[in-house]
Amino acid sequence: MLLIDLCIQGLIQGAIYALIALGLTLVYGLLRILHVAHAALFTLGGYVGVVVTNGSGSFLLALLTAMLIVGCVGMASYRVIYKPLLMRPPLIALIASIGVFIASEELFRLVFGAYGLSYTNPPLKGQVEILPGISLSHARILVVVLAVGLLSGMGWLAVHTRIGIAARATVVDPAMAASSGVNVETIRYASFFIGSAFAGAAGVMVSLLNNLVE
Repeated sequence: MLLIDLCIQGLIQGAIYALIALGLTLVYGLLRILHVAHAALFTLGGYVGVVVTNGSGSFLLALLTAMLIVGCVGMASYRVIYKPLLMRPPLIALIASIGVFIASEELFRLVFGAYGLSYTNPPLKGQVEILPGISLSHARILVVVLAVGLLSGMGWLAVHTRIGIAARATVVDPAMAASSGVNVETIRYASFFIGSAFAGAAGVMVSLLNNLVE
């Protein structure tokens, strides 16, 4: 039973890590930049999730709000930080990204306090016995369902839509994609939004599982 329980917990954590990794992969594939500040977007998503849930009582609203806000912040980070540095050596963008990450962590401490935030009334506290002797909380089940749904949707988007095909073409050869009529800048903004939104969703999920963001 212990082995089964460990496998289930590993599946849950792996689903969350996959959401985080997706954003990093999108940015590196498009710009060849290590987006260290992506971790700050993950943390921001957790804070937004806790604040909105505590204020509204709706976890779904918190998830959607976090994805929207963090996605927009991600696009802004591309416009302000990375776009002016595209023609510079990648190391400069990496250093800038590290600086943004450090500054963001300190800003979070100033705004939300040194000890983070927690849910005043944690949602989805019930449990379901999936196997004899093994129970999962509603929160953990929802995390797996949401993560699999988001990743599956992203896979479908990449294969079956024009923007997905354009994004893959941009990753392979941006110049050729641009010459074929692809708006490379639009693809970059969209990729930053999607990748950042997924990081925000992962942040909300982790805050839900841990009942804490710090």
